[in-house]
Amino acid sequence: MSTTRKPAANGESQGFGLEALPKTRLTKPSRRDRRRLPEGFLTVDDLVQRGEARSTVYRYVKTHRLPAHRWRGRIVVSEQDYNDFLAVTPLQTRDAMDAAEEQTMTET
Repeated sequence: MSTTRKPAANGESQGFGLEALPKTRLTKPSRRDRRRLPEGFLTVDDLVQRGEARSTVYRYVKTHRLPAHRWRGRIVVSEQDYNDFLAVTPLQTRDAMDAAEEQTMTET
């Protein structure tokens, strides 16, 4: 029994080469390649590129310090939430908390 293949009469390959596949399949990007994030969201990889450690990002998400969502199997973070997370916010002192509490008591 011979293991060599004879070429087809019309010149096309009979093997399992790329010639047998339709051209649209070779040039059309797969569905995964076309996935884009919703506008205004970042992936964990984007946050790592901005200087955060990957393990730190996952820890912040797990402890709910950084609000995150699942989108098509990926963890995404809103850019606004990330910017709010990075923003420096002053701590309230005991005097400021007492003053706020007194103000709410006098209003009621």
